[in-house]
Amino acid sequence: MPLQSSGQIALNEIHIEAGGTTGTQASLNDTDIRSLAGISSGQIAFDDFYGASGSAEFKFAMTASANYDFDDIFFNVGAMRLAIAAGEFVVASFS
Repeated sequence: MPLQSSGQIALNEIHIEAGGTTGTQASLNDTDIRSLAGISSGQIAFDDFYGASGSAEFKFAMTASANYDFDDIFFNVGAMRLAIAAGEFVVASFS
């Protein structure tokens, strides 16, 4: 569930949304936490996390009567990476 879009956000809430465990050590400079805000380096603040979500929904559909040649497709979401190499056929459902 995304973080709130206004008000105070606790570091623990950000840590949990980024995939961490409640009560464990975390900082705004942790890679997973920076990834959640979409800021890999430089200054970062709590308001950079408004509306941030550690989960994502990808929809990709294609109906065709011919063969298509696509380049590789990559999705990066926090610690998850989905790679679909050109020429592969993938059917997946996540909830």
